[in-house]
Amino acid sequence: MPDVTGLPAMDAVSLLENMGLKVKFNGVGVVKKQSVEKGVRIKPNQTVELES
Repeated sequence: MPDVTGLPAMDAVSLLENMGLKVKFNGVGVVKKQSVEKGVRIKPNQTVELES
């Protein structure tokens, strides 16, 4: 899992969806929190939650 904190929401969602992940985003603006820590192995179609 990449670190997407600090990225604009649309950029983070695009990056993760292009990796084959499902993304739920709560809020607007810049990503401040992600449900899966950076460096953790992820599976295709896994859902990741992002918050701003």
